[in-house]
Amino acid sequence: MTSPPRITFAAVALLVASCGSSSADEGEPGPVRVTCTAARMTPVRDVRSMRGTVVAAPGHDAILSPQVVGRVESIAVREGDAVHVGDVVARIERQPLADALVQSQSTLHQAETAAHFADVRLTRVTDLASRGINSQRDIDDATQARDDALAQLASARAEVSVSRRNVGRAELRSPIDGVVIRVMRRAGELVDGTPATPVLEIADPEALELVASAAPEDLVVLHSGAPAHVHFEALPGRDFTGHIVAVTPAVDPATGVGSVRLVLDEAGTDPPFGLFGQVEVEVAAHSALVVPETAVRGGGGTRLEVVVCNGATATVHEVELGISDPRPRRDHARPPRRRPASSATTPSASRTAPRSSHTDEPATAARRARASAG
Repeated sequence: MTSPPRITFAAVALLVASCGSSSADEGEPGPVRVTCTAARMTPVRDVRSMRGTVVAAPGHDAILSPQVVGRVESIAVREGDAVHVGDVVARIERQPLADALVQSQSTLHQAETAAHFADVRLTRVTDLASRGINSQRDIDDATQARDDALAQLASARAEVSVSRRNVGRAELRSPIDGVVIRVMRRAGELVDGTPATPVLEIADPEALELVASAAPEDLVVLHSGAPAHVHFEALPGRDFTGHIVAVTPAVDPATGVGSVRLVLDEAGTDPPFGLFGQVEVEVAAHSALVVPETAVRGGGGTRLEVVVCNGATATVHEVELGISDPRPRRDHARPPRRRPASSATTPSASRTAPRSSHTDEPATAARRARASAG
């Protein structure tokens, strides 16, 4: 039973030796001695790399801003404190709000009195008009005055309701269970009752996600449920597994990238909020013919070539690169990161190689090329 043909590539050119005896013409080049390396079929993974940040999952964080204008009276928590739904985390100065409530209640009392007398006057004018004393115009004027008084009464009641709610809003309460991760205001500082003056941020550390930025060419091949490997530089020696939960359907025109949301699979994994992580997602795997990087050389212009050892003859074949890995592995637990490239083409007509470039460094990257002996 015959074994399959062995394809070897000239990876390192060592020296130029003379060919034949010393009587050979000096103008004729001699043979080139080369070191040949066997090509091999190797499983190749297409892995997309992204960088992301640890954040709270949607609905599990809150930035709290007071709904009233005033001065911060006190902050009841510090960063890292655990809080529960309904806990008071900050207080706004209450006295100005209480004074506004008293004033609105006084306005309401005046509006009630005015509405009562306007109603009494309308009743009297209507009675006199029925006896021919007052005219229809008197009735219309009294009716208009009564309607105006009732409108003022409704407005005064609304002001009292708002003032009463504002007094309750002087206490800022947590809307979720979580941990205080940021305090943005101190006692004595002013707030304007809008999201422009937040006081603190709360997030649930048990509901974390990793939000990564992905290039458009990566977005089109990533999908929900795809497994991922996550590595945090701040947590050396620990690698995590996770999976994609959502891929944004749009690219941000300002940055040219889209977002990918991932969750970690390990229970109890709680990296700090804001921690940066490196994400790798495998999108394809196949077998390919792999040669050392030093076996690939430029052939002029955009052409790339490999030198194929065929017995005592080295011949050159034009190839198209596939996947390459220019970076060393971080560890031995996972295969190297790789980026996609076009598939290799069939080699073109070969020619005898006069020389090859010199290098003694070992190959640190694998390049896929489909080539065969001439």
